[in-house]
Amino acid sequence: MKKIGLLLTLLAVFANAEFVRTEKGTVKDTVTNLEWQDSYKDKDGNEADTKKNNWYTAISYCHDLDLDGKGWRLPNINELKTLIVDTQYAPSISDKFKHTVNDNSYWSSTTFHNNDSRAFVISFSDGVLFWQQKNYYTSTNNIRCVRDGQ
Repeated sequence: MKKIGLLLTLLAVFANAEFVRTEKGTVKDTVTNLEWQDSYKDKDGNEADTKKNNWYTAISYCHDLDLDGKGWRLPNINELKTLIVDTQYAPSISDKFKHTVNDNSYWSSTTFHNNDSRAFVISFSDGVLFWQQKNYYTSTNNIRCVRDGQ
């Protein structure tokens, strides 16, 4: 019973996400205090290639990201799910995000519970959650990094 209450509390928090776009190319969720990447330019102003990358590249990319500072990481699946807007389609993400690719999904850091060669992904075209192989050659998705609020 306690687990159900906790789950309902978490769902209520996530349902009330309030997104604010910053001047630095990020979007902040004022409820969870998570800061999300929405600029794909490096510190020198060059466009970074974040499309069609494997899971291992996604982990490294977020770790190395320097967007208004360090501390970025690949989000877990629960964090990524907080971005879904159930009442929208193509994209099913807040309009505060200006750089969302609809034709591909986004990696999470969460691996499949009984097979760590798979990781969960979300499609922001329709808000669907599923898993894919993490291997280098066949599974590629987009990247959206997150960090704890600054």
